[in-house]
Amino acid sequence: MARLPWLALTALLAAAPAAAQASWSGEETWDLGEGWEASGSGTVEEVDPDSRSRDLSLGLTRTFEGGATTSLGTTLSEDPAAEVSVLGAELGAEAPLGPASLSLGLTASAHRAQVVQPERIIRRRRRTVVEPSVTERLRLWEFHPSATVSLPLFEGMVTPSFYAGRTFFSADPASVSERIWELESAPRAEEVAGHVDGLLSEDRELALDVELPAGLSARGAAGAERNAVDGSWSSSRSVELTLDLEPLELSAGWSRAQSYGERSDSWTGGLTWSFGGPPDDEEDEEDESEG
Repeated sequence: MARLPWLALTALLAAAPAAAQASWSGEETWDLGEGWEASGSGTVEEVDPDSRSRDLSLGLTRTFEGGATTSLGTTLSEDPAAEVSVLGAELGAEAPLGPASLSLGLTASAHRAQVVQPERIIRRRRRTVVEPSVTERLRLWEFHPSATVSLPLFEGMVTPSFYAGRTFFSADPASVSERIWELESAPRAEEVAGHVDGLLSEDRELALDVELPAGLSARGAAGAERNAVDGSWSSSRSVELTLDLEPLELSAGWSRAQSYGERSDSWTGGLTWSFGGPPDDEEDEEDESEG
């Protein structure tokens, strides 16, 4: 029976098609004592050999005796194809709410880019017209408050949760996108406009986490997102299986996204190896035996 989780994950990985891109990620946490913990993570995604996007995040968390936690973090994301950089700051808090828990978050992000349309020479009615160079700078701030409610059941073996978020912008994303699209002949104008067109004004998700025997866990989720430019809604569904075999962790998942009447399915697989010393409980046992 112990081989069943292995067989299930192997079947999912074998059925997944080959990925068209590659990504590398890493994360680490540091215990600073007295309830303080620092964390850092980074991701590099290669869409093609000449284009790599980078994401870096750093965080600081404080845990109190009553179970409440507060967190502060910063993120930096770069898209070399569009030369768009996003710098963000995150503030969060989580506290028990009876048998449930409530998490509140606030993220502030700045989207920065520059599109330059060079000087153009155009012939109009047998005349030559010189259009001067035009520069459009993307300077867009967004503020994203969110809330998550989770309710552990059956001693934490089953945990349903609901997440909802809303985004407020310093300028109308539709107007910003329209101005950039007017410079369609400029280098990177399409990429920058596409970045703005992908911004969201609302997002929500209903999820269910289940702890299974033999180190296997499952997560199912269904979400919806509203585009900030045209107001259209898109939906997503996903299922993920994780097998924890300390220090090795295997994962496999399926997701479906539907937007503008079209849908796409994707399969993912992952392998994680945790480096470090023995778990805390083993260290405590060693201390007791030495005493």
